[in-house]
Amino acid sequence: MAQPTTLQLIVVGSVALLCSVGCGSRSTAADASPDYDAARSDVAVAFDHPDVADVGLDRDAAAPLDAVAREDATIPDAPDVAAGWPRQVGPLAGARVTQRRPTLRWTLPAGAPGVRVEVCADRACSVVEHGWTSAASEGRPPADLSPGVHFWRLSLGGATSPVWPFLVPARSGEADTSWSSINDFNGDGRADLVVTSQAGDAGGVTARAYLGRAGDLPAPGPTLSAADNALVRAVGDLDGDGYGELAVSRACVEPGLDRIEIHRGGPGGPSPSPTWTIAWPPATCILGRAFVGVGDVNRDGYGDLLAESPMRASTPGGFSRRIELYLGGPADRPLTQSRALEGGNEYNSFGGPTALGDVNGDGFADAAVVMRAGFLMGGTILPGSVLVYFGGADGFARSPVTLQSPVMSDTGYGVLPDAPFDHDGDGFADVAVGNGWHPDSEGRSPSHIDLHRGAREWAAAPPAVPLLLTPFMGNLMGGSSVSPGDFDGDGRDDLAVLATQRGRVAVQLFRGGAAGSDAGAPAYFAIEDRALSGRGAQGCDLDGDGRAELVVSLSSPGADARALEQGIMVLHGGQWPIGETPRAWLWGLASVAMTLAR
Repeated sequence: MAQPTTLQLIVVGSVALLCSVGCGSRSTAADASPDYDAARSDVAVAFDHPDVADVGLDRDAAAPLDAVAREDATIPDAPDVAAGWPRQVGPLAGARVTQRRPTLRWTLPAGAPGVRVEVCADRACSVVEHGWTSAASEGRPPADLSPGVHFWRLSLGGATSPVWPFLVPARSGEADTSWSSINDFNGDGRADLVVTSQAGDAGGVTARAYLGRAGDLPAPGPTLSAADNALVRAVGDLDGDGYGELAVSRACVEPGLDRIEIHRGGPGGPSPSPTWTIAWPPATCILGRAFVGVGDVNRDGYGDLLAESPMRASTPGGFSRRIELYLGGPADRPLTQSRALEGGNEYNSFGGPTALGDVNGDGFADAAVVMRAGFLMGGTILPGSVLVYFGGADGFARSPVTLQSPVMSDTGYGVLPDAPFDHDGDGFADVAVGNGWHPDSEGRSPSHIDLHRGAREWAAAPPAVPLLLTPFMGNLMGGSSVSPGDFDGDGRDDLAVLATQRGRVAVQLFRGGAAGSDAGAPAYFAIEDRALSGRGAQGCDLDGDGRAELVVSLSSPGADARALEQGIMVLHGGQWPIGETPRAWLWGLASVAMTLAR
């Protein structure tokens, strides 16, 4: 076996992946150990798809994530734009558009002359693909853009706006909209990820960004200070400068000061010091409170953030919970709290805010909140539900659309994908809800995912298309995840479902298609190695080629019974089904199991 790589020696702790299309979105931190002396056996990956032969994989034979120099020296920083100057509105930096000729929107002050609009092939705009002058507040390129990453900016009187990257799919949908998709800290249009680690049980927890790049593996970026039990998450471009932000929550660190710290993105990645802080002054100590960057809820050109609050809701009874919406804005202003979402009761929880993209194609970002099933005295079940909130000029609508399992015993209903997705490529974001686990009459697990397709009319949820999990997969409890990504680059997002079943990590793939039957039979495979345990997966286009990689977080018992070996595996996107060859391994020992929170 080969010796540990440079990165393997650096990363001594848990790994949290932040990617979107999905790269990302969900993440976590955990403890780790610096011991890398134990040898590792090879990993065998068995493909149970009938058309694919079993393939043996050598973890050390795959390309390592070695430390290399960053290529950000040529990326210009965002310019300062005076108030009253034309300003971009959408698609946001890091957004996925739904048309090959997407509509670009901006504000144009009254009396201002026409503004120059440019669509470029690179961030420096050294290659201008299309340019035109307009006195309107929106416009489209004169011809289809090629699939992949593009950039756009405004210029007027010798000054230029920030440069915003966006992702063009392989096909145009019915809706002409966009939603936040790429977690991109350095604004190059490629998905980035974050690794959290701890040097021994008493060492400090750090979070290090790894920046995606064309034709190669991610390059190491800045390192931030985190804390035990910290949640680390990319939240999109909140200040409109063209770079995505990274947020770190700190709970139970300082008495009475639970908070979320937001680090601005930049040419070299996230800033080591936070720019904004969301804090709740009463004495609180609540671990695992979720937050998410949801995109532009009110379509003002800034990304927004949803965060579970320790504060109780304003409704009587004291059991309802509160999720607060914070509106993005210029970097020199604090985030603005908008209308809060409230719900739950003494039996059903209310939390897990999740970005959905634009489900009804109206240009405003939508989100979901989960109310988990509860139990009354005597064992009666109050079924769980998913509440879909639609964005608008004033924030989220007060009345959500409710999705609910038709099976009363479905106590696990409410497993949501970790990023927005469009399964059928029609331009409307779709909603998928996993049913977790409930036994049928024979005690088996009929787990499945209910797929509700996006549409202009969503006053009530459209009928669900069931995506059935095979018995090979087991169920969606524990370290499972549902991760979208366009793995084959056809313009329709696929779904990768990961679950741990009887000491193996199982992955089932549902190919995007116009209808459930159009996608063909799902593919599935297992990663089997010494009671391997899955800790989550993400679909991430790390190299910007329009085909997402599948990044899987893993752990298994180490040579020392008190330790766990843990790491991540990167599988190539491109051909269908994916999974035959890992692109890279990052592997190490840890004293506490690694978790990829969703």
